[in-house]
Amino acid sequence: MNIRTNLIQSVIGALSGKADDKIIDLVQDVLIIQLNRYELNERCTEVAIRDDTAEGILGKYIATKRIEGKAETTLRRYREQNLALITYLGKHLNKITTNDIRFYLSVKRQRDKVSNRTLDGMRRCYASFFKWRHNQP
Repeated sequence: MNIRTNLIQSVIGALSGKADDKIIDLVQDVLIIQLNRYELNERCTEVAIRDDTAEGILGKYIATKRIEGKAETTLRRYREQNLALITYLGKHLNKITTNDIRFYLSVKRQRDKVSNRTLDGMRRCYASFFKWRHNQP
């Protein structure tokens, strides 16, 4: 049985014994006609599971940026840059400080010989993510 049929049967069942058959038939016909205009979905009342892992939070951030209309290449860069930082530092997101990010950027400049322009792009990725993170409830 579908949701529409279940709903109609529930209403008719509630009226049984409280209204005469003519009224019950009328209510059933009205429900069938009126509900035909709508798509019915059962409400989900399950408890949502929060994903507070770094990857889960990063996924929410990327989803938010996607809704804002960012290009897929930009989203990929945001994800890759932030994930690399988080993985390298090995800390929970709430424990990452500005000094941690400075340290990581210094390591990238010294070890990987990354240009200042590239470092600035990386810094903007981190700033965007951590600003978003800070503003989340």
